[in-house]
Formats: sequence, C-alpha cells, structure tokens
Amino acid sequence: MPDPEQLLAAIRLAKNHYFKKTMDKRGRFIYEYSLSQKKKLPRYNMLRHAGTVYAMLQTAELTRKNTYVPLMQALEPIQQAIHAGIEFQLQMQVKGDIKHSRKWLGGFMESLEKDTIRIDYTQHNISGLILYHQILTGEFSGPGRRRRDPPGV
Repeated sequence: MPDPEQLLAAIRLAKNHYFKKTMDKRGRFIYEYSLSQKKKLPRYNMLRHAGTVYAMLQTAELTRKNTYVPLMQALEPIQQAIHAGIEFQLQMQVKGDIKHSRKWLGGFMESLEKDTIRIDYTQHNISGLILYHQILTGEFSGPGRRRRDPPGV
C-alpha cells in the first residue's frame, strides 16, 4: 500500500508540472495526448475540465495543510493556470444572449464547438466555482481548518 509521503509526492509532481504545462492560451487543457504518437488528440470534454480545475484547487488546499503556508501562497505555483481554467469555464456558461429557451440559462455547455448542455457539466463547473469563490473570499473551511483566513491570505 502506498504511504502518505508517496501520495504527496505524486500530487506535488502533478501540481508543479502537469497542471501548469498542459493548458493552452485559451485556458483549455491538453485533454488527451498520445505519448507513442507524440501528438495531442482533438477531443475535449468540459466535465473533465471542471474536474481538473477542482483537483487543482484541492491540491492547493492539501499543500497548505501539509506545509502550513497560507492558502493563497499554496495556490501561487498554479494560480495562473487556475485563473485561465476558470475563465474558460465561464465562457461555457449559457448567458443572457442565448437564442434558445431561457430555461437553459446558467447551464454549462460541453465546449465552444458543441452546444450540448448537461446537468453533470453544470454540477462540476458550479462545484469548482463555489470552491474558488470560497478560497478568494476567505470563506473556505476545508478539513483541518481551525480558523477562517482573512481574504487574500
């Protein structure tokens, strides 16, 4: 069975390298890459995008807990990628300019190319946005938190 240090080493490796280096200028992750063919594959999935941003936020919280640094400091190594990822997520949300029924307002589309709206896309995107809002406002009180950090700490 892996010990906690092995798990933390694997998490740090993803945080310090993979998460930061697999995002394009538009805020999209390289969703799938073939190591044998050495090329990006053209598929994309908003559900997995949202889950990855959420994992990045959880990684920062775990770093904070294990190094005793303020949460915003723990976010620094991946903050630019998180911001770009969140911006991309916000582009996928159906806003007031939609030409379809108003019942779809607030839902999240699969991608810029596909306008499919699903409940799981919305649920995962909203979960990440809530967590990021709580982190930015100092309201996050994840496991092991003894006090509320003031905003920006």
